[in-house]
Amino acid sequence: MGHKQLLVVTERYWPEGSGGELATHLILEILRKEFDIVVLTGTQNPTKLRGVQYLYEPLLAKREKVLLWLNTSRLAGSQRVQKILSKSDVVYIPRFSFPAIPIAKRFG
Repeated sequence: MGHKQLLVVTERYWPEGSGGELATHLILEILRKEFDIVVLTGTQNPTKLRGVQYLYEPLLAKREKVLLWLNTSRLAGSQRVQKILSKSDVVYIPRFSFPAIPIAKRFG
């Protein structure tokens, strides 16, 4: 049996940000042993962990909360992201990309 898939949707990823982003990075370092991980992020050059797939998404690069929420809604409705969501067993949203939650919930 293969690993379950974990999708992380975050506008910032380490080394951008501060303690929260570092904590997410360290948590993923542990979880990568149990999950196949995809990180969808607005950080262009994240600190990468071996075996973790990082996808840069310019729509998540906006830092203003209102623009980020609008962009996240738009992004979550895209076929590309819905395909990733449908394959994911767990969706982790450590920051403010909350509009992805209802879309993820539809996939169970």
